[in-house]
This record gives sequence, structure tokens and C-alpha cells, in this order.
Amino acid sequence: MVLVYVVMFLPYSIQYTSSALMQIGPNLQLAGKVCGGSSVYVFRRVTFPLLFKGVLSGWMMIFIISFRELIASSLISPPNVLTVSTFIVREFEQGSVSVGMAMAVICVLLTTTALIILNYFVDREKE
Repeated sequence: MVLVYVVMFLPYSIQYTSSALMQIGPNLQLAGKVCGGSSVYVFRRVTFPLLFKGVLSGWMMIFIISFRELIASSLISPPNVLTVSTFIVREFEQGSVSVGMAMAVICVLLTTTALIILNYFVDREKE
């Protein structure tokens, strides 16, 4: 299942990271090297702090999308392995609509809370 999730969501993560990387001009890296920094030092002190917000945002979006993924989980997972989405579907199929809806509400609250926490830390770094 991990391989399926990696194959499905790796393009999303690459897109988020590459868009964050394209916003960083080459002049910043060249300025760091002109000032005597090695490539590793320039990456650690200049490039990575600028990329961090894009990588963190991409990770959060992929977490939310994969947390609610149903199709791949239904097709690939063995019968005894449950993800959140397959648990919700199973509860609906067994007639326990209230349990399925409760889990769906918990899922929405969890992902919303994660987004609020991420936005708080990103906004705090801007100040």
C-alpha cells in the first residue's frame, strides 16, 4: 500500500516542491557562494529556509488528500487492513451509518485542525 500511495502522490509533492524552488532566483545561491559559503552551507542557510514553507504546504496537502483516499485503499489493501476511508465505507455497508458519519466528522476535524496549525506556524514565521 505504501508503494501505491508513493506512486500516486509523488507527482503532487514534486509539483509543490518544484514550484517553490522556481520562486527562488539563482542570484541568492550565487551571492552565498561569492560570500564564501560552500554548496552545502548555501543550501542549508539560504535555499532550504526558502523552500521549507513550500515543502511543508505540499506535505500538508498530500496528507489531506491521501488521508481521504478511497479508491487505491479499496483496490489494494488486504481485508484485515483498514484505512480511514475503507473503515467509513465498511461501516456504511454494514448499516452502521452513525459510526461511519462519526468517523467522517473526526476525519474532517483532524484535517482541518492540521491545516489550522500549519497556517498558524506559517503566519508566525512571517512576523
